[in-house]
Amino acid sequence: MEPSNPNTQQGRGTQPPPKSPPQPGASVPQTGAAEGRSSEFAVEMKEAAKAKVKEGTDNAKRAVTSTVSHGSEALGRAADTLRDQGEETLAKTTTSIATGLSEYAERLEKRSAEDLIQDLARLAR
Repeated sequence: MEPSNPNTQQGRGTQPPPKSPPQPGASVPQTGAAEGRSSEFAVEMKEAAKAKVKEGTDNAKRAVTSTVSHGSEALGRAADTLRDQGEETLAKTTTSIATGLSEYAERLEKRSAEDLIQDLARLAR
């Protein structure tokens, strides 16, 4: 009598080895409609992320522009006070800084969110 082998029992034949789960990082093939939905979902997620980044950049740009503008105005007032006190050299220097900040705020206001993101990416590199 032959030893009993579960793969060769009468009427069963040989069984294929069990499937192993996909390894982390391995791609899982997709077909047909599921693949199309996944692709559409990825595009939607990318667009939503871009919109969120743009919104955040726009909000940050407004906050920085406002802060710089207020700083420029405060320096302008300080320059007037210095001028009133006879400190002409300090008043000119303070006015120059205030003017520079004001010009920076104007340039920043005119830049798009995409331009600012590209500038940040260049700076990071």
